Amino acid sequence: MNSTVRGHINEENLKAFADTLSWLIQYPLDYRDWDAIGPGVARSDLETNNWFNYSFCGPEHTIEAKFAYDNDASWIDLDIFAPEFLCAKIEMAVFIFQSFSVAPFLIKGEEEP
Repeated sequence: MNSTVRGHINEENLKAFADTLSWLIQYPLDYRDWDAIGPGVARSDLETNNWFNYSFCGPEHTIEAKFAYDNDASWIDLDIFAPEFLCAKIEMAVFIFQSFSVAPFLIKGEEEP
């Protein structure tokens, strides 16, 4: 059975959130996915109800995600349709990615390659 998780995340956390969704269903997210997700979400607009839809299809489960950029708040609204057993994990991810700026930890302060 599937359920919907709704919320929003900080715009700078989009890639980390997409990586998290893919990890939950063992889907190997790669640059081709990001080439679709990044520009798709950038073109979305909450005010005009223009959502970007993306399916994360793992070997056993699928997560359907809808994203809409909120220009006034600089965040991304989410509707995530997923297997019910994943919803608590997705809710936790939404909380983290809306509450904190997630950035790579750099030990020596150097840029990642």
